Amino acid sequence: MTRSLLPSLLLTLASAAWAGHCDTARAATPVTAPAPPAYRLEAVIGRTDGLYTVAARTDLALSSEHYGGAHVPDEGHVHLYVNGRLIGPITSAQPLYLPPLTKGDNVVRLVLASNDHVESIYQVATEAHVGVD
Repeated sequence: MTRSLLPSLLLTLASAAWAGHCDTARAATPVTAPAPPAYRLEAVIGRTDGLYTVAARTDLALSSEHYGGAHVPDEGHVHLYVNGRLIGPITSAQPLYLPPLTKGDNVVRLVLASNDHVESIYQVATEAHVGVD
């Protein structure tokens, strides 16, 4: 009986010692992730000849040259969504015509994306609402 308790006791002591080691290691070296740089993004809605336009104002460097290529820090494009549907990229400060909007409230969403289309790198988005009669 004593022989069968000894391995169990040793395992319990080893587990307790290891758990204490892990707690000490965590307390001694806290891990903090650097905050991603915050970028500004604004959707500017306009109307030209009866058609709606959108322009993206941002301090992220918009790049048509590297669009679709490898990620370059502080550079990318804007993903344009209308009513939840991806319409396409915005790669410059020039306004783009929106597709025909439906009657009622339309949601125009802009999301900063890296050159390789990853939206989670910059984590910046904005929305504008366009009401159509």
